[in-house]
Amino acid sequence: MTAIGKGAFRNYKKAQKATIGKYVKTISDKAFAGCKKLKTITIRSSKISRTGKKAIDGIHKKAIIKVPAKKYGAYQKKFNARTGFRSGMKIKKK
Repeated sequence: MTAIGKGAFRNYKKAQKATIGKYVKTISDKAFAGCKKLKTITIRSSKISRTGKKAIDGIHKKAIIKVPAKKYGAYQKKFNARTGFRSGMKIKKK
């Protein structure tokens, strides 16, 4: 799989963790929107070129996004207010 489609996991209430595989290049619009219990997203891919609008909008307010250390700076820019990233969330190196 190289992309997470538009609204793929939207409003999935039971999700608490998500792992994005190493071949994923795109996280589409509202992919995880509304997953209120989603606290941890682990990204194994270092090739993500696009994060869609509101991709993580409405996930847990203290969610942690774990990213590859070598892509930390780039992914900090990709996950912003446009994607649904809020001040209580954190991006960490894995």
